[in-house]
Amino acid sequence: MRRPTNKFRTPLIVLNSHAFTLCVLAVCFWMMLGSLSPLAFHAETDLFRNLSELHPECGFRFNASRPADGWKARWLKQMDRIPSDLVFSRETEVEEANKLAIDRLRNCLESDRDDCPKNTYKVILGSWACLKMAISTTSQSGEMVWMRSIVRALNELNYTLLVVDEYEQLRDVYVLMPDVILSIWAEDISIFSCVLDPRCVENYQHLDSTRPDLAIVPTNEQGIIPLWKLFAITYWGARPGEIFWTHDSGQSYSFNPLGNQWTIVPFPYPEHSYIPFSYENECNETVDASERDEQVVILAKHTKYLFTDRSPTKEMWDRLVNGTELGVKFITSASQLDENDRPLLPGINSTGILLPSEYKHMVGKSKAMLAVGNPALSPSPYVALCAGVPVLIPYYHDTPTPDGWNLFRDFWSQHGPVASLGEPYAYSYHYRDSDMLVEKLRKAISTPIEKFIPESMLWQSVLDTVETFMSRNWRLEALKIIKANRSKIPLLPKNIAEKMREEGRLLRIKSAQNLTMLA
Repeated sequence: MRRPTNKFRTPLIVLNSHAFTLCVLAVCFWMMLGSLSPLAFHAETDLFRNLSELHPECGFRFNASRPADGWKARWLKQMDRIPSDLVFSRETEVEEANKLAIDRLRNCLESDRDDCPKNTYKVILGSWACLKMAISTTSQSGEMVWMRSIVRALNELNYTLLVVDEYEQLRDVYVLMPDVILSIWAEDISIFSCVLDPRCVENYQHLDSTRPDLAIVPTNEQGIIPLWKLFAITYWGARPGEIFWTHDSGQSYSFNPLGNQWTIVPFPYPEHSYIPFSYENECNETVDASERDEQVVILAKHTKYLFTDRSPTKEMWDRLVNGTELGVKFITSASQLDENDRPLLPGINSTGILLPSEYKHMVGKSKAMLAVGNPALSPSPYVALCAGVPVLIPYYHDTPTPDGWNLFRDFWSQHGPVASLGEPYAYSYHYRDSDMLVEKLRKAISTPIEKFIPESMLWQSVLDTVETFMSRNWRLEALKIIKANRSKIPLLPKNIAEKMREEGRLLRIKSAQNLTMLA
């Protein structure tokens, strides 16, 4: 592995005003190095080493043997290490997308043209089953809907995305081309595991206080992935007290010890990096309110969702379905998909499993969508709103829209973010108040709305959010955090690390390529 150098040379004078500003700022940071610990100094000088490569117009030449315009040749040399028979993914559609991305990047690196989009050179290495399924299937589960939006946004903005199947491949591919890969996006357990894996993360000895076993890993097998490049992608975020991670009901944590800004999520969870999904491109046509059927669509995938301790009681269902107060029929695509599913109550009609286009048509022909407790944080209410169909959301305590994390917990409400939109788009009802449910449903049915998309979920907003996220200097953000932590890298919570290890949930790289090739 190359070692950074602090033998700085005098910067060249550059006429471009933006580049000159960048150079001045770089010199200021260089003057601050004396206040950093050796570890932080290592990272800071690494930042300067690569500054001229990321911004050649700045004119820095820290090493005479590595001119500012040599980064393309170095990237190509690293890409040449990729074996011709290397398979990134066993999914055909994913592998085809990988090959197209690599070919496009290589063509841009090999050419002298300046017309390649600058984002092409920002390369993301991803790994998550839901990310692969978003590319290779039409699944409408929340995770896949979200990932499909992100993949589309990255493609539209010309970023380069490579996707692998397994945790170990993250290290294997990164080792081949560490300068090429800007960031790694992987599921939460993969990121958490990498931070505690001496063959994955760089500076492991500073990160794991529960098992300092770096000595048993040969030097040439030690991990080289910088902590600041590791981003967790998760639909649910790092929820305080989540039982999968901790036994402490109030404990906060993050998958990357730098904090939850390194956790990418589909809803504005506190202190996370929020990149929303959007249905705007998929609901261009809406049905006029006067042409809709006199029906309410029940949000459910399984029939069992209509019989939980959160759904309406049998008496409430009887009043809705068999009473004369509303004058509508109830329809659902809920099906008996496993042994826990039960036949629907008389009067509720099932369409059975529908194709995504068929489901959207059914929703668009309805007067309202009724959520009955499950699934939590489903994207389907946004399908309804985009079609101009209002949504009813149950809540279980004294308020439908509590503050902080409680807004996103199904302990309080089935879908706090939708409930917070308020009437006439979202009507909240207490799950045990039959009169409230009937009144809210009547109001929703009789109050037509136009197509509605929350501002943050407009397609242009998604593009802007992705662009802003990708433009942040995450290396510098990490250095600020380290410096604020008395120049020490933060640690993952010891009790959670031990819990994951004891329960056998941590992923491990069992063998390692020889990393001396990077010297």
